[in-house]
Amino acid sequence: MTKTAATTSGPRTPTAPACPESRTHRKLAEILDEFSHPDARHPYSKSFSYGLVGLPAGHAAVNPDDLLHQADKAMYLQKKQHHRERS
Repeated sequence: MTKTAATTSGPRTPTAPACPESRTHRKLAEILDEFSHPDARHPYSKSFSYGLVGLPAGHAAVNPDDLLHQADKAMYLQKKQHHRERS
């Protein structure tokens, strides 16, 4: 299972395209970059935290609460690493 940051849930259908982890991280970095810049309406920097949980194609049924718990753990791990990097 891959952990980092947004929660993905629900079974994938066989026709659903796989979303490689690196592409997901790249897209989230783009969103964070756009979101974080101050502008005229919001003259302060902004940020958000996220936790990713990956599910393999054709996975068995998963309890959504378990996914949220795993995503929360991933988010807090990411936040802890980010704060260490800033120190």
